[in-house]
This record gives sequence, structure tokens and C-alpha cells, in this order.
Amino acid sequence: SGKCVASFNEHTGPVEGVAFSPDGSLIASGSRDQTVKLWAVKRRCHLTTLKSDFATVSLEFLPNGEKLFIQGLYEMKVWAVKNGGTLAIRTVGSGVAWSVAFSSDDRRIAGGNNGEKIQLWDIESGKNVYTWFKERHGWMDSVAFSPDGSLIVSGNAVGKVELWDVETGSLFKTLSGHQERVYAVAFSPEGRCVVSGSRDKTVKLWDTDSGKTLKTFEGHTHLVKTVTFSPDGHLIASGGYDGTIRLWTVKGGECIATFKHLGHVSSVAFSPDGAMLAGGLSAGAVNLWHVGWRQPIAQLSLGPPNTRQVNAVAFSPCGRFLASGENWQRLDKRCAVRLWDVKTEQNIALFCGHTSDVQAVAFSSDGHKLASGGYDGQIFLWDMKSYL
Repeated sequence: SGKCVASFNEHTGPVEGVAFSPDGSLIASGSRDQTVKLWAVKRRCHLTTLKSDFATVSLEFLPNGEKLFIQGLYEMKVWAVKNGGTLAIRTVGSGVAWSVAFSSDDRRIAGGNNGEKIQLWDIESGKNVYTWFKERHGWMDSVAFSPDGSLIVSGNAVGKVELWDVETGSLFKTLSGHQERVYAVAFSPEGRCVVSGSRDKTVKLWDTDSGKTLKTFEGHTHLVKTVTFSPDGHLIASGGYDGTIRLWTVKGGECIATFKHLGHVSSVAFSPDGAMLAGGLSAGAVNLWHVGWRQPIAQLSLGPPNTRQVNAVAFSPCGRFLASGENWQRLDKRCAVRLWDVKTEQNIALFCGHTSDVQAVAFSSDGHKLASGGYDGQIFLWDMKSYL
């Protein structure tokens, strides 16, 4: 009939999000008045209120209806619906969150920081599963999960690459060979190898079983800030402060292409099909290259050159979107994570939560969540469902 059967009027500000529980018995509403409210559908009454420090952007019940994801303007919470308790706020404690990574099943997220720690979090409960502390090892610049989720690899300030057992929390293996700080690490798609980039200007390929160095790639003239494998595992891309992205063959160890840029390269990422390569630049842009043609495709600019530095880039699993994280500027209240439409080359969304530089971005394997880690020591989870 189109008639209004109920009206809930207790919010004192605009309502930004509503969601039904899976069984239809509850409605959750989030508002700019910094509250989330639960309502009983049959009784048409207000049940309880969760107060927040920020406005709510979106809401989503978990399939079992027992928990509610709340995406705030500057935070994310998980609310236990039955008792009204807040289970988690997405932070990693003190220290800069230099890197973030999702496990392959999207159940856990790992973060490395400058407090000499790697922290592993359960996404649903928000609990800290493990904290690995390496005294005198300095900043944990990079972390990555193995494809099967059983191991985490990390690089640190004393030149070590370390493999951690996710289930036991123990150190599985230490890979030694770099002479200086390790800025970047990544697993190969099949999980048998790890690649690392270092301040010593080299890229190294490691065997995870033996811990031996398989190859050392030399050619960069300044520190190597970022490394990644192509989706098929045949190529390695590395970027550094010499302003180049270099493509290397895994089998032969040859450099088959060098892409030159203005300023240094902070992050590289292959598209899911391996056809494109994105590079985040200190000159305030993301450059896209065609891997097969070895030619530039586009430049996604954040504004006038050299005004904003891109620290991190990541493609969504579907390949339609690219996320980038940038440096804080003097007049910024919050630092942005940008979402780009790759086909149109347009910046279609800004996610502003971090109070300082965004150092890392990563999509979950289903593309429904985007994680960002920042210089403010926080990890935020952003809901991507509305863009899919």
C-alpha cells in the first residue's frame, strides 16, 4: 500500500545509515549525532543506543545477526548486539602503522609498526591474536601473509627478513643477507618464495623452505622502497628512491624494463590480470603502465606536482578500482585514502580518517573491505560494498 507503518524519531541529527538484522526483527540506525540505535521492528520501540566519538557512515549486520559492523567517519567498531558492548576499535596501539595485510580468508589482518611490533587481529571479534615484539630490531616496515595464511613475512630495520607461524605465534625462520634496512617484502603467488627490497639498493629472492637467497637483483641506485610479484609469479616489480620502477624476470633474474619518474617511487602494484602496473610517486601522482607494451597508460594526479606524496597503492580484486594513500598536508584535518576508477581515471571517493600520513592500503580478497594504515598508529577498515 506504500503506507508508513512506523516512525522512529529519537536521533537529533541526520541519519546516514540503516540496516535490518538478518531475521528482520531489528533495525540499526546510525546518525551524525554520533549515536547508533537499535529498534525492535514488531514492537516499534527503541531498544538501546551506542554512543560514538564520530558520525556514522554505514552499518552492516553479520550473517548470524549477533554483531553489527559500524563504519564511522574516523573509526570502525564491532557491536555485540545482544549485550550492547563494543568489541573493537581498529587501532594498532602506539607507533606508526607502516604496513597492513589481509589473510587469504579475510578473517585476520596484520600490521607492522615502528614500535618494533607486528600485531595480528581477528577482524570479526576485533581481538589482538598475537603481538610479536622484536627488541632492537627497529621498525617493522612491511608485512605480508603467505597465500595459504599460515605464515607472515616481515622486514625490519636491521636488515632481516623474518617468517612467523600464524597459528603458534613463533618465529619460523630468519632470512639474512641484506646489509641495511628492509623496506618491503612480498610472497610469490604459490608461496614458495619471498622477495624483499632494502636500503642497500638490492632486491633479493628467497626460498621459504631453505631460507637461502635464490637471486640478488642489482640495478637501483638508491634504496628500494617497494616490491611485488606479478599475479602469475613470473615477474617482480621494484620501485625506489632513484625514481625508477624496474621489472625483473624471476627465472632469469634480468631487468627487462625500467620506468622512470619524477621523484621517488613509494609503492607498486600489479592489476589482478597482470596487464597494468601502478606506481605511487612522491611527485603527487599515481602512474599506470602497460606491462606488455612497456608504455605509460595514464597519470592519476592528486593536484599540482609535488604538493602531495603517494605512499601506497593497491588494486581491488576485480581490477576496476585503485586505492591510494597520501601524505598529510599542513591545512588537512584528516589525511585521505583515495579510491580511483581505473577505466575513467577519476577519483570517485575520499576516505578521511587518519590524522597523519597514510602509509599502507590493502583490499580484502573479496574486495568488500579496504584497510589503511597510517603514521598516526591506526588501521582503519573501510566498507567497499557500495562501489561493487
